[in-house]
Amino acid sequence: MKKILLAAVAGLILVACNNTAKFKAPIESLATQWDSTTTVVANFATMLGQEIANVQAMTSGMMVTEEAKAKLDEAGKAKLAELESGWATESAGLNAANDEVNAFVTSWGEKTQKLNALKEGLAAGKLDKETDATIAELTTAVTDAGTSVAAWTEKLNAAKTKLAEIAKQHGELFAASMNSTSTTSGKKKGN
Repeated sequence: MKKILLAAVAGLILVACNNTAKFKAPIESLATQWDSTTTVVANFATMLGQEIANVQAMTSGMMVTEEAKAKLDEAGKAKLAELESGWATESAGLNAANDEVNAFVTSWGEKTQKLNALKEGLAAGKLDKETDATIAELTTAVTDAGTSVAAWTEKLNAAKTKLAEIAKQHGELFAASMNSTSTTSGKKKGN
């Protein structure tokens, strides 16, 4: 009877070890992908934060005094309103993207805890019946993160392009206004 009991216990230990062993490669692969994706997401979040800071700095530099606005003709005032509206829209879009990225990072942190639990379970030889489902969930999360970062990068690049064009047009508007004012002033002085 003791031999049968010992054989049964040894069999259970062998099955438990084999159960954990079958998850070793998928968990280690997932952990590697996870670390890489975490770096990509963190780098994007940093880049987005820097771009928002740049836009905020540029915004204060693009403020127009009432005196400067008064020097614009009606077409210039309309163009200025258009540029200010475009700038506000793009700035708001960057802030919304930042909120989305921050929510994603929070969710990613929660999922990181699940990955850590898998790694700890693997090390301890104690994985539960949900291991397959958790690996599948986290693998999907890695794929979704890559898709999200690609979409965010595209949006960020489009916003940067639009903001650069708006800033250029803003500068040109006031350069033209200054030239027009100088020319007009020069003619008045000469008469």
